[in-house]
Amino acid sequence: MMFSAHSKLFCLLFFIFTFTSPSYSIPFLPKDNFTLLGDAFFRNNNISLTQEFNCSSSSSDFFTSLGFGRALYVYPIRFLDFSANVTASFACRFTFSIKASPSCSFGDGIAFLITSNAGKFDISAGHMGLPEFAPEAEDSFLAVEFDTSFNPSLGDINGNHIGVDVNKVISFASVDAVANRVDLKSGKPMTAWIEYNDALKMIHVWVGYSQVRPPSPILATQIDLSKQFKEFMHVGFSASNGEGSAAHVIDGWRFKTFGFLSSPLQKDPVGEGDCLMCSTEDSSREKDFSDGSNDQVRTGTGAFTLESGVLVALIAIVVVAVFSLMVWFWVRKRRYTSGRSDFRMRKVPTMLTLSEIRSATKGFNPNRIIGEGATAMVYEGILPSGKQVAVKRFSPMNGIDCFMTEKTDVYSFGVVVLEVATGRRSVDDDGIVAVDFVWGMWERRKLLEAADSRLRGKFDMVGMQRMLKVGLCCVNPNCEKRPTVKEAARMLRGEVPVPVLPARKPTMTICAALAGDSERDGGDENVGVEDQPWMTPMSRFS
Repeated sequence: MMFSAHSKLFCLLFFIFTFTSPSYSIPFLPKDNFTLLGDAFFRNNNISLTQEFNCSSSSSDFFTSLGFGRALYVYPIRFLDFSANVTASFACRFTFSIKASPSCSFGDGIAFLITSNAGKFDISAGHMGLPEFAPEAEDSFLAVEFDTSFNPSLGDINGNHIGVDVNKVISFASVDAVANRVDLKSGKPMTAWIEYNDALKMIHVWVGYSQVRPPSPILATQIDLSKQFKEFMHVGFSASNGEGSAAHVIDGWRFKTFGFLSSPLQKDPVGEGDCLMCSTEDSSREKDFSDGSNDQVRTGTGAFTLESGVLVALIAIVVVAVFSLMVWFWVRKRRYTSGRSDFRMRKVPTMLTLSEIRSATKGFNPNRIIGEGATAMVYEGILPSGKQVAVKRFSPMNGIDCFMTEKTDVYSFGVVVLEVATGRRSVDDDGIVAVDFVWGMWERRKLLEAADSRLRGKFDMVGMQRMLKVGLCCVNPNCEKRPTVKEAARMLRGEVPVPVLPARKPTMTICAALAGDSERDGGDENVGVEDQPWMTPMSRFS
C-alpha cells in the first residue's frame, strides 16, 4: 500500500513538473490539432483552406466546391477570467500564401479568426466565410482579414487591403496593403504578426515577406475586446473564393495568450502563456515572437521565470527524494514476496494440452459421456498416470450459430459505437432507440447534433462525425452493406475512408419464414400463407 501511494505521488509531481514549465509547447501537427470545415484539407504538413479549379474549363470541381474553408484549433481557448475580471492578451504569428488558379481572378482572401460559434459562417462573395453580422448576444467574433477582392457594399477600400472586423464583415479599421509595400496577390509566402494588448486596448498587425518582423506595424487601432470576448473562444483561420479561385494556404502558426494570473483549476487544456500551435523550426525564434510585448508583460514574464526556476528546483529535489523512497520500498517488497513465489507456483493447477485431453477421453468418445447439460457435455477421462478426471466440453456457439452470423456482431458493435458517441442508452426511458435517433439526425443533415450533449461541443468535430458515420455503417439494416469489425476499426482510426451512407435509412426486407417444406411437416402442398397463423416472419437483419 505504501508503494502504491508513493507511485501516485510521483506521478502527480511529474505532472506538475511537466506542465508548469513556462516553455511548454505543442508541435505544429495540423492533422492532430485542427478541425477542418468546408473545403479545407491537409496538404503535406500545410493546410489549404480552399479548393482550386480551372476557370477556363468546365470542371465539376466548380459545382461541388462549397467555396469556403475553415481550420480551427480543436479545443476552445480561454480568454476571460470572470473570477479575477481579467481579459487575456494574445500574440499570433503565421505564414500564409495566396495563389490564384489558372485563368481565374483572385478569391475573397483569408482571415485570422477568433469566434465563439465555430459553426456559423456565410458563403456570400467577399465574406471569406465570416458571418455577415453577429447580432446574437451569445455570438461574437474578431477577424483580421487579408482581403483580395473589392466589394464596395462591404466598405472595402480596394482589392488588396488588410482590415480588422468585429462581429461583422465591414471592417472596423483597414489599410491599403500595396501602399505599405505588401502585395497580397504576389503569390509569395508572407508572414503576419498580430498582437492584442488588453492593458492598452490596442491591436497591432505586421506583415512582411521574411521571418523577421518589420519595425513598424502596418495597422494599429484601439479596441476593447473585453466587451466582445466570451470566456472560451475558437481560434483559427477562414477563407473563401467567392466568384474567383485561389489557393489559400497556411504554412505555420504560433499563438499564445498572456495576462492571466495562475489558477489551481484551469478549464482549458493548455495553460496561459503556452504555445498552442508551434512549428519545430520556430522554437529558435521565440524571442522574435514576443518582441512586441509591452514592458509590463516582459517584466511579469521575467519575474515568473525566476519564480518558476526556484519552483522547478524544489520540485526536482522532492522528485529525487520520492524516487529514492520508491526504490527502497520496491526492493523491500521484492524480498518479502520472493520467498512466497515458490510456494505459490507449487499450488498452480496442472495444465493439460488439447492432445492430452483428447487421449484421456479417447477422442471425446460418446461412450465416455457421464453427464449432459444445456450447454456442455461431461466426459470421463483417464490420464497417463492413471488418475481419473472429468472433462467438460462446451458447445462452440452454444447452439446459436444456426441463426446468427458475424454480421450480427458488427451490428452490435455499431450500436455500442453510437451509444458512446451520443451518450444515450440503446433504448431510453421514452422508448427512443439510439440507432433510429442517429439515423434521423443524418436524414436532417444535423449529424453532429447527435453527439453527446454533455461534451458541450468540446470535441474533435471531424473525429465525432467519422465515429457517427461508422456506427451507421455497422447498423445498416442490409447486412450485406455492413463492414467487418476489422474494417470498422480501421475506419475509426482514419486509415480507410468511410463508405458513402444513403440519404435515408434503408428499409428492412421482411420475408416469410415457412418452417421448411410443407411435405416435410406432413401438411398439404396447397396450404397458403393465410392458412398458417403460427408462421413467424424472418428478417434479413442478421
